[in-house]
Amino acid sequence: MVVWISIPISQINFRREFLHQGGKLSDLKYRTPFYPYVPILAAILNGAVVVSLAFQADQRIALYTTIPFMGLTYLYYELVIKRKIFTKKVPKI
Repeated sequence: MVVWISIPISQINFRREFLHQGGKLSDLKYRTPFYPYVPILAAILNGAVVVSLAFQADQRIALYTTIPFMGLTYLYYELVIKRKIFTKKVPKI
C-alpha cells in the first residue's frame, strides 16, 4: 500500500515543480481530473487502508514485515548502491 500512496504524492510533487518552473498544466499530455483533489484523496484513502491493517489481527503481519523491510531496503540503498553510483569513475574521452 505504501507504493500506492507514493504514486499520488509523486504526481502532486511533479506537477507542483512543473508549475514552479513555469509550465502550465494544460501543456501536460496526461491530465488529472479535479487536480489536486483526486491525488490528495487517493493518498488519504490509501493511508486509511494502511492504518486499518493494524486493526485486523490477520493483516497485522503486513505491517510488522513491511516497515522493517522498507527500512532495510532504504539503508542498503544509502550504504551500498548510492556509494557505488557516486564513487564510480567516469572515463575520459
